[in-house]
Amino acid sequence: VRYFWSGVELMSMMQMLLATYGGGGLSIDDVYSSTVYTGNESTNTINNGLDLSGEGGLVILKKLLGASNFFVYDTERGTNDALRTNVNNAETTFSNSLTSFNSNGFTLGSSNITNDSVTPDYISFAFRKTEEFFDVVSYTGNGATSRNLSHSLGTLPGMMWIKKVSNAEDWIVYHRDNGANNFLKLNDNSGSTTAGSDIFAITHPTSSVFTVGNNTKVNANGDEYIAYLFADDTDSMIKCGTYNGNGGTQTINCGFQPQWVTIKSTSSVNADWVVFSSTRGTKYLSWDSINNEQPHAGFAFASNGFTLSNSVGTTNSSGKAYVYMAIAS
Repeated sequence: VRYFWSGVELMSMMQMLLATYGGGGLSIDDVYSSTVYTGNESTNTINNGLDLSGEGGLVILKKLLGASNFFVYDTERGTNDALRTNVNNAETTFSNSLTSFNSNGFTLGSSNITNDSVTPDYISFAFRKTEEFFDVVSYTGNGATSRNLSHSLGTLPGMMWIKKVSNAEDWIVYHRDNGANNFLKLNDNSGSTTAGSDIFAITHPTSSVFTVGNNTKVNANGDEYIAYLFADDTDSMIKCGTYNGNGGTQTINCGFQPQWVTIKSTSSVNADWVVFSSTRGTKYLSWDSINNEQPHAGFAFASNGFTLSNSVGTTNSSGKAYVYMAIAS
């Protein structure tokens, strides 16, 4: 018996297959969420469908209007203890900011840094710990020149953010296409910096470990650190890649339609990090800046990636190299 499938039926089957993540019956909505919420300076529970209390994860909060920090919370360090992506400061406790991680999201307290009622528009980016998608690793530095640290991605990381928690130090960013002897700074708009052997020990991470050297930014003896690890191209749900700017129009093929994209030039100085979420159209925020949400002149989400249409230094300056991470819709 032969079966003939219509185009609509085939498309429906493909969408069902693509929506299932990692072979474990999870969808992207189970492990990632961009949620816009309104501050009320009271108890504010954000239900995003992610089991953060049971599985663990990361929450990043930012006010959309008016100058404000990105506030970063994770289940390894606990509630109310925030890092900020736009500065190199140590972890700071902000009482009544993020008060609990829940089985379906998180709860905010009355602090106006994350729950302001005067300029109340916020966005949250939340990542659940899950094999082949995202992991959080906390560790105490030991000063070793080459140290392997275990992670639970079960696949190669495409991007890693590492931050000293106990003292002020830059955020260190590894991207697979920037090399194991180079790094970027999440809190800085400079281009790629040559790392030498003391940052990643000139060693790419594996499916089970990542390596740090003895630089104080990643492994000072006795200091506390947090690492956020993002997988790459697993079941076409998260993609880390690179491209060259052309100053005109081009589409960067991710292999899927993304709902979230972050981009950084590795060869340009004074080029901010940019992060786009489909919940906000083509407006963007910058990891390294307190600036409010801004319109972008030449970015659009596409069915197979994202399209760039102008010579914008943060995304498409001719001859400049860029790295990106994208999450599927």
